[in-house]
Amino acid sequence: MMEAYSYFFQNVPIPALYFDNEFKVKEANISFKNSFIKENLKGLSCCEIVAKIEGREKKKGCPICSKDIRKNHPFIKKDHKEYRPVIIEYPDGNFVLFDQFIPKFIRDIPHTQMGYLLSGIGHNMNSPLSAIIGRAELVAVKLSKLKKEIKEYEEDLEKISNYIDIIIRNVEILSEIIQNMMQKSNQLKEIKSTQLNISKILKEETDYLMGDMRFKHQIRKEIDLPINIPLFQGFYNDLSFCFNRILNFSIDYLMDSEKKELKVLVTHDKEKKELKVEIRMSNNPNFDLKDYFLPLFLDEFSLFPDPMGLHPVREILNIYDCQPFLQKDKEISSLILSFPIK
Repeated sequence: MMEAYSYFFQNVPIPALYFDNEFKVKEANISFKNSFIKENLKGLSCCEIVAKIEGREKKKGCPICSKDIRKNHPFIKKDHKEYRPVIIEYPDGNFVLFDQFIPKFIRDIPHTQMGYLLSGIGHNMNSPLSAIIGRAELVAVKLSKLKKEIKEYEEDLEKISNYIDIIIRNVEILSEIIQNMMQKSNQLKEIKSTQLNISKILKEETDYLMGDMRFKHQIRKEIDLPINIPLFQGFYNDLSFCFNRILNFSIDYLMDSEKKELKVLVTHDKEKKELKVEIRMSNNPNFDLKDYFLPLFLDEFSLFPDPMGLHPVREILNIYDCQPFLQKDKEISSLILSFPIK
């Protein structure tokens, strides 16, 4: 194991094992020993390890070495908790991370609470904003009348009128942001599967990213999100999380790109009966986009990876039979998501 990986492997706060290509244990990290088994496990098979964790006799096949078992019965149980093995394949062996499975309804609780919080904030901000814009509009009307009556102060009144117009325009912008926030908060409170417009969700996420100065000023954007598309059945929190994370990673990815161009588009393929989301980015010479989908992303410049990357996105999209597809040519890297629709 390379020194950089060894340091990270031992110190990452997730139980992990390092296997050879035959799934015999080569090394266990500190977190695994603290969570599961403290004794020396070197040379044991993955099936023996799973049996020890679950406190039962060894069986042939387990969620680590068997794809069929991993697909249908992916969880390893210990002390009423469920752990899903996540396998990262490398030429000289395999890292296996024991990711604690959190049921979907629990995962959604923070989003739900955030929804109520944003809704309350939006409501409290709307009242003073309404008062400001209402009074500003009244002042603008009165100034218009005064300009006709008092010629000697016409120039000063014109300047004041312009200031009022600026105030009104900016309050309207802020009011629109709050309306979008309240709409999003109402969606975040929803914890059941509903009919979703993928273009609308993507528009919300791109609008919110305008608060990121890199996205707003440094990246050349082309957004093509047709609203009249078939609806998709799913959880709003799932798609909002996935799109937000992909777009944020796109910003990071583009920072080292010379052109810094981003295109986001949605298309409807009637023949294949699918909605296609494409995120096209100028190539970054330092990174390969596929690396971001590793459960623990390590880049060549740092010992400290982003602990999540886009791996959670892939896991969530798998629920909807949507496999992220990566495409690359000389100038553009594309991430393509195909959502099957009925």
